[in-house]
Order: sequence, then C-alpha cells, then structure tokens
Amino acid sequence: MRAACSDPTRCFFLTASQENGRTVHRAAAIARDGRVLGTAAAAAGDGSWLSHLSVGCVAGEALLVPTDDGIVRVEVDTGTLVKTREFPDTEPFVDAGSRLFAGTDGLYVVDAQEIRRLTMR
Repeated sequence: MRAACSDPTRCFFLTASQENGRTVHRAAAIARDGRVLGTAAAAAGDGSWLSHLSVGCVAGEALLVPTDDGIVRVEVDTGTLVKTREFPDTEPFVDAGSRLFAGTDGLYVVDAQEIRRLTMR
C-alpha cells in the first residue's frame, strides 16, 4: 500500500510493508530535484502520526495529517520527519480515515459521509 501528496516543490510518499511478520509504515519527503529531505518509520497502529497511512496534504513545507486525535503538522528536522504541531480542536471533524485537501479558503476534510471546510480563526 502507498499514498502520496505533493505540491510544486515537494512530495510526501508513504508506504506500508510487511517486515518480519509486522506491518511497517514509512514516509519520505522528496524535493522536486529528487533529493530525500527527510524520512520516518513506525509500526502500524503504534499511536504515532504514522500509525495509519492517512492521506494528508502539503501546506508549504509541511505535511498536514489527519489522525483520530485531530490534525497534526509534520515537518523535516535534520533529515527526519517529525510532528511539530497538533491541532486537537480538529478532532471532532477528522479521523485517520479522512482525506485532507488544501483550498484557498480553508482546509477540506473528506470522509465517506461528507465534505467539511475547516478555517482558522
């Protein structure tokens, strides 16, 4: 399984693979010129931002990821993808199965039942 999201400057590529009988999720931030900017790995279901292969969206140099606890911001820090901010107020509107899309007027959250637009106040 794999997922990707990108903007004109970078791509975030996420994969799931079976390794020694367990599922491992990996993520990489890749620059437009092909350089790997940062990576991360986590066991599936470990409770981290990478425990589900959620379809996030690129926002500037960051990746916004939907989780069961709300949206988190992931950025490159010295070659590693790390969670740099949490948005717990978004928890009622997203879960790990949601998809995120950046719009000019807010962030769109898509799930099986509806589409929501989130804005900052």
